[in-house]
Amino acid sequence: MEEKVHGFKPGDRSHGRTEEIYSTIEELMEEIEKLGYVALGNEMLLEAGEKQKREALRHHREKLTLAFGLVNGAAPPGKALRSRRT
Repeated sequence: MEEKVHGFKPGDRSHGRTEEIYSTIEELMEEIEKLGYVALGNEMLLEAGEKQKREALRHHREKLTLAFGLVNGAAPPGKALRSRRT
């Protein structure tokens, strides 16, 4: 099986499966927030409003990578999902 690289940047909406990816992130975040998760982003983006901070934290590249893996059937055994700075 040939490996394919999909790159994501914070807030990226260029992928062909963007709607599925963002929908998955929203579903995951709703579930973990019900369990008590609170993002720690008070120090980030001091000039940004609360909505911008929330969006930046929700749509970080690691979350985009994870959501893509779930949408795409996750990584097969022995394969990794990786997020790296580009």
